[in-house]
Amino acid sequence: MKRKLVAALAFVGALGAFPMAANANPYDRGYGVPGAVGYSMFEDDIRYARQGIRHGVRDGAFNRREALRLNRELERTIDLLRFYRNDDGYLSRSEIRDLNRRFAWLQDNMRVAHYRGRGWG
Repeated sequence: MKRKLVAALAFVGALGAFPMAANANPYDRGYGVPGAVGYSMFEDDIRYARQGIRHGVRDGAFNRREALRLNRELERTIDLLRFYRNDDGYLSRSEIRDLNRRFAWLQDNMRVAHYRGRGWG
């Protein structure tokens, strides 16, 4: 009796696993799930940019005006990320490409300004 019960439970458990495996998409990286990889991948970029701006102000590479300009551009990018999130609930490849391009542009400008030691110009 116990063997039949255990076999039946194992069979039902195995049946429950098949639909999940069939629905699994190897290309789905969780872009539609808040807090998943698709959204959280930009948290590091945001944190790195904010730390870079603070560092540039601390060591004198950016003056107040340049720091405000960099912060404004960072906030525009963050607002765009929020818009993309709230627009349809996920980030498409083109939206991710756009955000990556904006963060790269911001990082490049921060790097150049920091190496020059006098900012944007």
